[in-house]
Amino acid sequence: SIAELHQFFLDMAVLVESQGELLDQIEYSVAQSVNYTGKAAEELYKARKYQMSARKKMCCIIGILLIVVVIILVPILVKVLKSA
Repeated sequence: SIAELHQFFLDMAVLVESQGELLDQIEYSVAQSVNYTGKAAEELYKARKYQMSARKKMCCIIGILLIVVVIILVPILVKVLKSA
C-alpha cells in the first residue's frame, strides 16, 4: 500500500544518508593516508641522506685510524728490524 511504500522510501533515505556519511569517512581516510605517505617519503629521503653522511664519516674515521696505526707501527718495526 501507499503507507508501506512511504515507509520503504523513508528507510531507503536513511540508508542512503548513512552510506553518504560512510563515504565521507572513507574519503577523509584516503586523504589522510595520502598526506601520511607523502610525509613518509620525505622522512625516508632524509634518512637516506643521514645514512650516506654517516657512512662517509665512518670511512674517514677508519682511514685516519689506519694512518695513525701505520705511523705508530713503522718506527717500531724499523727499530725491531735494525736490532735483529
